[in-house]
Amino acid sequence: MDVRGGRAAPRRGGRPVSAARAGEAAPGGGFRTFLLIWFGGTVSSLGSALTAFVIGVWAFQQTGSATLYSLIAVAGIVPSILLSPFAGALADRWDRRLLIIWCTVAAMVITGITAALMAADRLEVWHLYVTALVAAVVGSLVRPASMAISTSLIRPEQFGRVNGLMQFGFAGVRIVSPILAGILLARIHAVGVLLLDLVSFVAVLAVFVAVRVPQPGRAADAGPRPSLLADSATGWRYVRERPGIFGLLLYFSAIGIAPVLSMILLTPLVLRIADEVVLGTVMSMAGLGALAGGFVMSAWGGPKRRFHGIVAAGVVLGISVIVAGLRSDPVTIAAGVFGIAFGGPIMTGCFNALWQVKTPLQLHGRVFATITMIAESSIPIALLAAGPATDYLLEPLMAPGGALAGALGPYLGVGPGRGIGLLYVGLGVFVLAATAVASRLPRLRFAEDELEDAVQAKRSVGPDPAPVSADPELSPSA
Repeated sequence: MDVRGGRAAPRRGGRPVSAARAGEAAPGGGFRTFLLIWFGGTVSSLGSALTAFVIGVWAFQQTGSATLYSLIAVAGIVPSILLSPFAGALADRWDRRLLIIWCTVAAMVITGITAALMAADRLEVWHLYVTALVAAVVGSLVRPASMAISTSLIRPEQFGRVNGLMQFGFAGVRIVSPILAGILLARIHAVGVLLLDLVSFVAVLAVFVAVRVPQPGRAADAGPRPSLLADSATGWRYVRERPGIFGLLLYFSAIGIAPVLSMILLTPLVLRIADEVVLGTVMSMAGLGALAGGFVMSAWGGPKRRFHGIVAAGVVLGISVIVAGLRSDPVTIAAGVFGIAFGGPIMTGCFNALWQVKTPLQLHGRVFATITMIAESSIPIALLAAGPATDYLLEPLMAPGGALAGALGPYLGVGPGRGIGLLYVGLGVFVLAATAVASRLPRLRFAEDELEDAVQAKRSVGPDPAPVSADPELSPSA
């Protein structure tokens, strides 16, 4: 698909830049291109989910420690947080399509090395920390580039539904991957699963080799490009200077700890009372919840006022986390994680759609990288605290004869996994309290009204509009 259009293109650095590269959306056919990219990404996500399940079970069986298990997750998050601003700036500078292609190749190399070590019976837990760290670096580059590409291909009125469709795809993967991983482990073993993951990367490579997508660009009169460091700070300034939606971001970041911890600690929670088959079933229920939430969001598109969707999903999330921690019963846990996963696509879809329509196209990489950095900044601290807290504090407190067993045992039960259950209940109460506070703050309730839409429903292909402020990229109309 030719996205360049037929008019003379502006120039940057002495070279012509197409209209699409100037930051505008692709002309007709953009949604078809998005569907191709979505399909390729979903296939690759399935392969990665199979690997994550296999590696997660292997790591916990090797260590039996929620602390060490959590540290692997920390290794996969910290680099992403630290590199996000620079990754976003690079996504707004470089050819996003080529960036994703090379990152996919790097991910294939990481997976191949892990498979080789496992096949040679040389894989150790510390290897997983290294591979998680490298994978996080790759992911930090892919996320802002992917989000910017998706936004540039679709119309603003489709943002809510498209975000729901993306969540729908992720949910399908979550349903299929645990069951399929269990079957494949019995038939082709862990190494075979990793090799299938390698094959799944081909889907992404094939799509991005075949398609053409709008590329980042700047107006012809925008002046010299700032340094990478200065460019990276642009996303932070844009977010921080808009207090209403910045407040929503802080709320989103705060309650985001709950679903992340709930899903990461789900493996030790279930494996302390059941086996891998039950774990796969519970994880599939989480997938069903996400599938239902993604379907609702893709068909509905979310409420006109995105804030209402965010808060409603927050209530569902808080109640569901409490339910998941109430009893050491796989059925109760499955019901809770179903609700957690159901609310996720609705909250994320509404939140992303709000930012997409309020952020100029040429800033999407930097702004979404900044959002990722802020939203995930508290997660490593929570993970570092949650592992030791459950292993050395909460689990002993909720063990038979433990200090809290008498008071809380009649409600939560006692024994293995009940310390994690107590943590779940505390997280759920926190989410409900934070949601109640957010719903009462006028600045957050009316955040969508304080800023004009930066991406309009009808746009013509052409160069970016002329600067209207001292810093044109930070202007809502830029």
